[in-house]
Amino acid sequence: MTEAQKKANKKWDSQNMTVLGCKVTKDKAKAFRDACAALGVIPNQILKEVIDRTIAEATNKNTGA
Repeated sequence: MTEAQKKANKKWDSQNMTVLGCKVTKDKAKAFRDACAALGVIPNQILKEVIDRTIAEATNKNTGA
């Protein structure tokens, strides 16, 4: 990836992306990472799926679906 591409990606990310976070104990974070590894997924993938599912459930609830 060229420096220009990196710069463009960084600019797009800064305009369109944000980081969500929550505090958990170190033991719980390790257990979550270990569980994800056992499932063959990365933690970020699981978190994004939960976000998408929560949005869909809230949308369905608000539309009466």
